[in-house]
Amino acid sequence: MSARCPTGARVAILGGGMAAMTTAWELSHDPHVGQITVYQRGWRLGGKGASSRGVGGRIEEHGLHVWLGYYDNAFRLMRDCYAELDRPRTNPGCSIGRWDQAFTPSPHVGLAAHGDQLEDWTALFSSNHLLPGDRDDPAGVMDPAEFTRRALRLIADYVGSLDVSAAPKAPGRIELSTSPTPSRPFDLVTLANRAIDAVAVVMHEVTTVSLRAVADVPGGASIPLALDTLVALQRRTQEAARRTSARRRLFELLDHVATALRGIVSDGLLTDRRGFRAINDEEYTDWLRRHGATDDTLSSPMVTGAYDLVFGYENGDPQRPRVAAGTALYLGAKLFFDYRGSIFWKMQAGMGDVVFAPMYEVLRERGVRFEFFHQVDDVVPDECGQRIEAIRLTRQAVLRSGSTRYEPLQDFGGMPCFPAEPDTAQLDGFGEPSTMERLWGGEGEQVELRHGEDFDVVVYGLSLGMIPFTCTRLIEQSERWRAMTENLSTTATQAFQLWLHGTSTELGWGSPGSTSTGYDKPFDTVSDMSHLLATEQEGGAGAAESLFYFCSTLHEQPPPAGPADYADEQRRRVHDHAVDYLEQRCGEALSGLEGDDGMRWDRLVGTGEGPARFDSQFWTANVDPSDRYVLSLPGTERHRLSSADSGFDNLFLTGDWTECGVNAGCIEAAVVSGLRAANDMIGREQWAGISGGWDRMGEP
Repeated sequence: MSARCPTGARVAILGGGMAAMTTAWELSHDPHVGQITVYQRGWRLGGKGASSRGVGGRIEEHGLHVWLGYYDNAFRLMRDCYAELDRPRTNPGCSIGRWDQAFTPSPHVGLAAHGDQLEDWTALFSSNHLLPGDRDDPAGVMDPAEFTRRALRLIADYVGSLDVSAAPKAPGRIELSTSPTPSRPFDLVTLANRAIDAVAVVMHEVTTVSLRAVADVPGGASIPLALDTLVALQRRTQEAARRTSARRRLFELLDHVATALRGIVSDGLLTDRRGFRAINDEEYTDWLRRHGATDDTLSSPMVTGAYDLVFGYENGDPQRPRVAAGTALYLGAKLFFDYRGSIFWKMQAGMGDVVFAPMYEVLRERGVRFEFFHQVDDVVPDECGQRIEAIRLTRQAVLRSGSTRYEPLQDFGGMPCFPAEPDTAQLDGFGEPSTMERLWGGEGEQVELRHGEDFDVVVYGLSLGMIPFTCTRLIEQSERWRAMTENLSTTATQAFQLWLHGTSTELGWGSPGSTSTGYDKPFDTVSDMSHLLATEQEGGAGAAESLFYFCSTLHEQPPPAGPADYADEQRRRVHDHAVDYLEQRCGEALSGLEGDDGMRWDRLVGTGEGPARFDSQFWTANVDPSDRYVLSLPGTERHRLSSADSGFDNLFLTGDWTECGVNAGCIEAAVVSGLRAANDMIGREQWAGISGGWDRMGEP
């Protein structure tokens, strides 16, 4: 593969999110690449993952960010970053000096089950000896055959670990593991043996299918036979499903997994070269329903919670859950069967603190330039439509006379972090800070970069939502760009954070440190983030004892009179959503917030009385085109462009919206896309240095 980035080429990277930063990371390793310059609006890096420090050192995030245990490429990048940064030597006073201090295991995942009354239950996913990002132990390939094998292991493990005869407990709890051996004995021996027999039969069969990779395999009847055994197991548990919550959960799991296996077999995914992609034109719950899933399973917390975690609602509408079936199956398999160390890993400070500040420090040391306060307005092709001729930007601020660069980081408790406001002491002139990170309403000086003078190659690393506003001429010239912008979709999200008096246990949170989803809208996901308090405050009288994050999609209303007011209007809506939620349903997730007269506003650490006390907390409406979450809707994958498919000789693409194998809105997708963009530019094989089996999901 020949390099597309000439020796000594000057590279302009537009945007400072995870994909763009990963591309800069890889390119800056290569001595043949010339000057790399990152253009970022405002004063922070991170895109949708940006965070900052507000009043009193409080961490302010775009929403809830949890890294999953299968993010092998993302973890490898961060491990390399912390090793090169070498904080124990260069900044020994920093409380987070190593990658394993920045990320710690979080094995508890909760689901809210809705019935006659709300019931919370938490799954403990057992740890394993692996570490995400290990170079000598790369993640495996999760093809349909391996999915079948591991799914059946999960059933055996679940049946062996769940006491279905026990009465429901408060809080409910189950234990899961990816081990083929159940972690605890099971009292209904006959039932367990049937499940384990099914595992043995099917594991043998799918191994044969995987090795031979042909459709007509001798003895192929053993797969339907094993599935018939599972159906019998389903029926036995369905009859007793309503007797206890434990039995109901067992049935929902069996029905969900067995239905998926039936669909894989009957749709021929075991041998289809497209793999999981073969069913990506179909919506996931429609696919499950077509293969016999019950209505109870489709509305179970195991299904609805999965949609909540990926914001899988078209335009944020809770009545329109939509995720491509193949992507849902594949990512579910990676989540449950391919995690390393822990199913979830939580950051021990803000994402801006533990991800983007360290990356910035290393990249700057390598010689990468960062031009903050530069908003991209237009990417201009030449008249022939062959290359990018110019980039038009708005310069939002002017540096103090004599300064050559803006220093974005400030010290918070010994840790370099991005502040919530720009450091105006470094600036001579600047616009309104509140509009610097918005597409609408920004002010500043117009600047134009020219090909051959300021750059040779362009990396477009802005979010999908920005393309219609910054690439209008590319869309006009290219049918593929037009199809992409018309078919790929995003959704707005909303979030708020509460600093509270009382520990999480005192407030009624069943499993300290856990993340739980499946609650009713408008905030369906809640996470205990109290561990962050250690990096936010000194403690003492009146200090917060617990911290909780709430988030969900935001179903938008038509824009108000002018786009400049849109973000403010949506932020007011989120404020009202949060206050209404706390007044009307405060006890659903945190019973300790509910008093005799309703919401106990005095539990919030801050000033004011009653609902006004919420104004001391933090909330956000992520409606700016750059902040919107990228969806994986059915039938849209074919419209994604890969990093080298821009149609212009000197333009490369990176972002979780590109065709990168992952094809879903997440950190791993952004990192894989960034790695692929750098590979294409440098001339390496497209998947060089990328683990996780993303190239094996199937052919597009």
